[in-house]
Amino acid sequence: MAPKALSSCEKCHALGPIAPQSSAPSLWQIWGRKIAADGGFEYSDSLAGRSGVWDEQALRAYLSDGEGFAPDGSMPDQALSGAELDAVIEELERLQ
Repeated sequence: MAPKALSSCEKCHALGPIAPQSSAPSLWQIWGRKIAADGGFEYSDSLAGRSGVWDEQALRAYLSDGEGFAPDGSMPDQALSGAELDAVIEELERLQ
């Protein structure tokens, strides 16, 4: 069962290690994963061109301003409050 903070993420992303039917990369073990490195998905040029890994700073930037982080990305704006954003990031770190 998905943590409440990740319930909207689960509409597109799998939360487990296998996501054959998902329309977006799995969030399983995203913490520390190289950005745009989940095989089998075509990433936007701006996201694929990003260096670094998904950590608190990168996740916070992407989830609070996806268009600024990856201008040609397909992730919809999540309109998360500060507390919601903190909860999502906390749960993503736990998906290990």
